[in-house]
Amino acid sequence: MVGKDPWPLAVEQAQEALGYRDPGIPRTVAGVRDALLARHRDAFHADLAALSQGISFEVFLDQWWTQAVVDATHDEDSREAALEFADLAVSLRISASGGPTLSTAEVEDILGFHLSAEAQ
Repeated sequence: MVGKDPWPLAVEQAQEALGYRDPGIPRTVAGVRDALLARHRDAFHADLAALSQGISFEVFLDQWWTQAVVDATHDEDSREAALEFADLAVSLRISASGGPTLSTAEVEDILGFHLSAEAQ
């Protein structure tokens, strides 16, 4: 029996903890791609094309879902709250699924590129 997907509960807990409204972006390749600003889509597609399977895909999806949540904000003041919400939701999902916790350097090594502070 496959375990229950921890993602919906993680998003709900992050929303309750921070009071940030979930923008409703699906944590899927299509959902993330559609929510990204146009200036981020080429990098998204390049990262997707370079992926292997397993944890690399999960890290990729977490990183780009976070970017999509930030891109979905409509004002500069909301960006920090969006990033905090997305980071918490991802952390809660990883914790609930028993996944590994990784440093930014480890994530960069898995993805093969440096995460841009400007992108978020």
